[in-house]
Amino acid sequence: MNTTRTYHGLLLRFLNSHREKGLEAVNPFTEDIKQYHRQMVQAGTYSCSFVNQSINAVKFFYQRVLRCHEVRLNNVERPENPTSCPQCSASRRSSASWRPLTT
Repeated sequence: MNTTRTYHGLLLRFLNSHREKGLEAVNPFTEDIKQYHRQMVQAGTYSCSFVNQSINAVKFFYQRVLRCHEVRLNNVERPENPTSCPQCSASRRSSASWRPLTT
């Protein structure tokens, strides 16, 4: 149920952003979908998971709802989460908590 609500909201955002052109004018084989998500990434205000969910919602809509299986959104640029070193940050936290006790 959460995925349905999430996809619904993200799809509404996508469709509303193309409301002036109309859904018929949005060509899934051109740069329209890629450009929409590229703008989200460049804005820097959306998380990587939010953008990825939006790509998945649009992909689901075209492939499953409209049955347009020719749409290939696999080549849409997906943002990557910044990698962090969990071992390093964990060791810093643990070393801070293991300071010698002074009496």
